[in-house]
This record gives sequence, structure tokens and C-alpha cells, in this order.
Amino acid sequence: MASKRISKELKGIRKDPPDFCRLGPENDQDMFIWKAIMRGPPGSPYEGGKFELSIHFPPNYPFNPPKVAFGTKIFHPNIGRNDGSIHIDILKDNWTPALTIPKVLQSIYSILRDPLLDKTVEENIANMYKTDRSQYEKDAQNWTQMYAMVLLMKITCFIGKQKSWIFKAVHMLVECFTLTFISLSNIHLNHPRKKIFHPNIDGNGSIGLDILQDRWNPNLTISKVLLKICSLLKNPNPDVPLVPEIACMYNTDREKYVTTAQRWTEKYNMD
Repeated sequence: MASKRISKELKGIRKDPPDFCRLGPENDQDMFIWKAIMRGPPGSPYEGGKFELSIHFPPNYPFNPPKVAFGTKIFHPNIGRNDGSIHIDILKDNWTPALTIPKVLQSIYSILRDPLLDKTVEENIANMYKTDRSQYEKDAQNWTQMYAMVLLMKITCFIGKQKSWIFKAVHMLVECFTLTFISLSNIHLNHPRKKIFHPNIDGNGSIGLDILQDRWNPNLTISKVLLKICSLLKNPNPDVPLVPEIACMYNTDREKYVTTAQRWTEKYNMD
């Protein structure tokens, strides 16, 4: 029963993914363990952050709620600052089998905008929210920058003063090159509305990078992989292309290649 329900939810997510997060199984051998990456809501002190959450389905799902927790540290009245535990009623007493993971994540996303102050786990943060909102927002922003924007800051420094279309493409990567949650070596562009014009990235989002293929090793981290992808954006490798036509344009008409890449970036990745 649980496996069938989880598979049904996954199918629905792939058909119509939430616009505020990316999620899926961490390992194709175990459908009961998922990960999600949630964007901080615009206008909130968490804006600009990318927050990782773990999702563990119980064997009797959906009759019991999943265990959902933040893996990224976050300053919030309803989220444990040490263990990432999330204190909302639908994950406890008010759970019903009619709820789905997208609905749960939508509720979590909502409390990032509007904390629930009647049932808090971090009393000190709740009191700060009530009595000194500006200090609360300042501390929440500091935590977001410290823990949830590290990768983006590293990539921004790496790109430096490169052309804006490259930065926009890189930012799209941070937004959308989320894990297929099978292994780091299976990273690909997984977003129905994002496209990129590049000789080493095909229409399915597959990335022609040696460390994602025969040169993969367990010592690599997601940060290192994404920095390699950033480097590939700046310096394509036309000798081993996934899209030969684009590689040919890169070699023979660099100006047209840059213009086309800019146009694709503006069309698909600047919304």
C-alpha cells in the first residue's frame, strides 16, 4: 500500500512539479527516503536561500505522517535550530491520509512567511518575533546567508565579473540542477521550463562532464560538482559534445554561439 501511494505521488510531482521546491527519492533502491530543496519565500528573511529537507515515509504511509526535517540550519520559531524538526500540526495530530507530500511542503513553505506562534519549538525566537521583529528578521537573514546561501556565494565568487548571461545561466543551475536523488553522478537538469544552449548539455538536461561519468569518485561533493559545471559553462568542451551542432557553431561562429546562448538564457532562465 505504502509503495503504491508513494509511487503515485512521485508520478504526480514529475508531471506537475511544485514551483517552490524540488523533491524526489534520494535513492532509487529505497522509495521511502526522499530529499527536497526548498527556496526561501520572496519577501521573507529566507529569500535567496536554498533549504534541504529530508523526508522519511513510514511503512504504513499514508495512514501515518512522514517524518520531515530541515537538513539546512534555519532560524525560525517552528523549526528546531539543532535538529531541524518541524512543529506543525499536520505532521502530528492533524495528519490525514488525504494529505500528500506537496501539500505538506506547501504548509512548511507557508510558515516560512507566517510563523505559527501558538505552538512553537523555539520560544526565544518566538518571543523575538513578537517583541522585536526587525531583530528577528536580521537574525533569520544572517542564518540564511550563513547556512543556505553558501553554494551560491561560492559560485558567484567563482564566476566573478563574467558576462551577465553566464551568471544567469549559473543561477539557473543552482535553482534547477537538483539531484535526481539517485547519486551525485546522476545530476541532470530536471525542470520542464528551463533550457540551456550549450554543446555539453543536451535537450534532456544531461551534462557531458567526465566527473559525472567515468571519472566519478566518492570524494566529490555537490559543491565541487556544481563548480565544475560552472567552469563548463564558461569554457565549453566542444571536443566531446552532447550536441554536435552547437559544438560546431562554437568552433566556427563564436559570435553567433554567444548571441544564441544569451537569447536562450533570457527566454528560459530569467523569469
